[in-house]
Amino acid sequence: MQLHITNGDSVGDMLSESQQVQGEILCWRDVLHDGPIIAAEGQAYLKARASFIYETMCLPSPLAAIEISEQQIIEGFAQRQAILDNLNQYNEIVLWFEHDLYDQLQLAECLYHLAKHQDQVKQFYLICIGEHDDVDYFHGLGNLSISQLEVLYLQRQRLSIEQLDLGKTVWQAIAANTPEPLNQLLSKPLTSLPFMANALTRFAQEYPWLDNGLSFTQTLILQSLAEPKTELPILLSNLRQQAQYQGEDLSLAEQRYQQIMDKNEIKLGRLFINLQSIEEAPFLGDIWLTKELHYLSTLSLAYLNIDYQGSESWDMQASYQISEAGLKALQGALAPEEKPKPNFWRGGVHITAENYWCWDKHKRQLVKQH
Repeated sequence: MQLHITNGDSVGDMLSESQQVQGEILCWRDVLHDGPIIAAEGQAYLKARASFIYETMCLPSPLAAIEISEQQIIEGFAQRQAILDNLNQYNEIVLWFEHDLYDQLQLAECLYHLAKHQDQVKQFYLICIGEHDDVDYFHGLGNLSISQLEVLYLQRQRLSIEQLDLGKTVWQAIAANTPEPLNQLLSKPLTSLPFMANALTRFAQEYPWLDNGLSFTQTLILQSLAEPKTELPILLSNLRQQAQYQGEDLSLAEQRYQQIMDKNEIKLGRLFINLQSIEEAPFLGDIWLTKELHYLSTLSLAYLNIDYQGSESWDMQASYQISEAGLKALQGALAPEEKPKPNFWRGGVHITAENYWCWDKHKRQLVKQH
């Protein structure tokens, strides 16, 4: 029996429709660059993750609410763990991941668990790519068709003990309550997992930056509002694909694109594509983007403002503008007393005013401020 572990439901759903790829499918549903990772594994860890994910989904958002309870999230994690505890029932296990931060952290967690079964290593395979010849703007395996995924399956590579051990080491560093193990990895090439070094650097950049106290994602959001791109080829490509799927004339896609770009206001869809255009390896999902927008707009000194376009709450027609405080934050010009007090997690590190670790872009390391 085969087991396919994927980076989410999109790829899992396509594999389930394939006539060539057989077996069970396990979708790894977690956003590991954000929120508490209080241990490498265990029930306390899973409960903390479930609580954080549920709280995030309950935040105000212009997106349709996802109707899922915290208990259902915990049960999903429990089902995942039950599969991991019985890997010996499978004669082939294939991991399907891509190059970005979101996937590489999930891959590290998967490898941590697979490393407990090194006697089965000849049955472990990895599919992990960062581009595809047939896709102009490759953001992940979800961009591919079923037939393209089937070709990737034929090209799968057997995992090595070295890769299992490195994945285990990375995951333990992410789960540590200090970033010092991560700092050690940041200075190494990590060649056996070719996308991992860049992903870990990107993870470290989600800590507050030494110069302005913003994470890199928050910086990109504010930059996108301060100086939005005047051309978004990814958006045009998406609109063309949508028109083709609906059997419409491509000229309609061109018109929609021009209408969006001619407007001064920045709505969620345009902001999301703007971020994808400037992020080297896009990983941020729409729910997590709205989480960041909620945070930046609800600070005591708000970094961005939301125009609800006559509505009393968030919706897809709301537009976003950077505030004067947001401009000052980008420039690193806020006084210490104007900056928000930190209280969030990056992996196993709880970042607070008393435990304030930040990214030093010159040293390319995480440093503690006293």
